[in-house]
Amino acid sequence: MLKQRVARLPKETGGFLLGRRRGSHIEIVEATLQAKMDRASETSFERIDLHHRHRAEAVWQSSEGRIGLVGDWHTHPCGPPVPSAADRSAWRQLVSSIQGDAVGIILAEGGPGVFVAPRRWSVLGARQCSLVEECEEDLVFGGGGCNPRRAGKREAAFFA
Repeated sequence: MLKQRVARLPKETGGFLLGRRRGSHIEIVEATLQAKMDRASETSFERIDLHHRHRAEAVWQSSEGRIGLVGDWHTHPCGPPVPSAADRSAWRQLVSSIQGDAVGIILAEGGPGVFVAPRRWSVLGARQCSLVEECEEDLVFGGGGCNPRRAGKREAAFFA
C-alpha cells in the first residue's frame, strides 16, 4: 500500500481490506489496489471499478466464507492521516453494509492512521488505533484508548 501511495502521487489511491474476524480481533490478509475505472484526484478516491467487489467475492468463496471485506484503505497526498467527513461517512456506510466493525487505514505524510469504525456507530464515530507491536511482517494495533499492556485483550486488532 505504501508503494501504491508513492506511485500514485499527487493523487489519492486506495482499495478494500480483506481479512478474517477472530472474536473481537480483525486480521487483514489482503488489500485490493486501484483499478482502471476508479476515480482519483488530489483530494478524493472513489472505488468504482468492479475489480474490488469481484476480488472480495472470490476470496470469500475460496476461503469458504472465512475471509471477507473488513474495511478500506486510501491515501492522503498531503497532510496528516486525519479522516475527513467524507471518510467517516464512507466508513459508516461500510459498517452498515458488512454489519460489523470495520477498519479504515489512511496513509499520509505523517505515517499511517489506523481507525476502527464500530458496528454501533456513535457520536464519536471511528476510534484511532495505536501501534502496539511489530513482529516479523505483522503489525499489531490496539483500539482507541487501548492500553498497549492490555493488547491481548478485547481491543486489539491484528494486521498482516
